[in-house]
Amino acid sequence: MKTRKVVISTRGAFGLSPEATLELYKRGSGAILARRIEDVFLENGEGSAYRFDEQIYGWREYFSARKPLDPFQTYFSPDEKFVLTCPNIARDDSDLVEVVERLGTRSNDALSTLEVIEIPEDVKWYVQDCEGIEHVAEEHRTWHGKT
Repeated sequence: MKTRKVVISTRGAFGLSPEATLELYKRGSGAILARRIEDVFLENGEGSAYRFDEQIYGWREYFSARKPLDPFQTYFSPDEKFVLTCPNIARDDSDLVEVVERLGTRSNDALSTLEVIEIPEDVKWYVQDCEGIEHVAEEHRTWHGKT
């Protein structure tokens, strides 16, 4: 039987570590949004609360602290020319699967425990979250009343 590999989080919300995000960026993954730093941190005029370099310094500290509740999973590229985010990635994305398999626990963010599972290739599936624990479920038909 042919199978497909899928990444799920067996603890906590799905999230990627900075190392995994950077690895996907280096591979040219289309799931990683790389925005120029100038577009994210706009140069403020006089009287602004923070100068451009102060904004970047503050965010660099924030990203490096790897705040566990960062909903955007946002990191700087190694050359600090881009801000990287991974808002949505197909769980069967071949690059994602390879990165999680290679990095193991280093691919987890502070809240997740990522695991690669195998399912039959011909199954219509989706990832379902049940109180922070994900599993793959097979799609099926449902009918609802007129309410």
